[in-house]
Amino acid sequence: MAPGTAVKIGIVRDGNERTVSVTLGELPVTPFKPAAAPPQQEPSRLGLALAPAATIKGAGSQGVAITEVDPDGLAAEKGLAAGDIILDVSGNLVRTPADVHNAVSRAQESGKHDILMRVKTRDNRIEFVALPIPVSQPTLRSRIYSWIHSL
Repeated sequence: MAPGTAVKIGIVRDGNERTVSVTLGELPVTPFKPAAAPPQQEPSRLGLALAPAATIKGAGSQGVAITEVDPDGLAAEKGLAAGDIILDVSGNLVRTPADVHNAVSRAQESGKHDILMRVKTRDNRIEFVALPIPVSQPTLRSRIYSWIHSL
């Protein structure tokens, strides 16, 4: 039946049968928009790809979900796996991948060699995982700065 066609529909309401006349209409066209994939970051120097836990079904709303682990990275060596949730890094609660990266950067800038993460595992256990902070390659700017200060 085409839009604009008048039709009669029989309905039962409160035990009474009625016939109602209706004119068929047309739904407005709305473009289909697929569900967005959770925002993810590429594996970091720690060997982790991360996403906010709130964007991962079943992960809860706290922390940062580990979505991938580099099998040859530091995190894999320490037993971290996809599906684990990082709750805090060095005592700082994390909600986004940037929070994790910032906590690692702050620890590195303050001269620390390790970070301590509180992690909720896939089987709902809470564990503390110490990870060594990978040594970053010095940038050209930092090398020049260092050279100038050595004069």
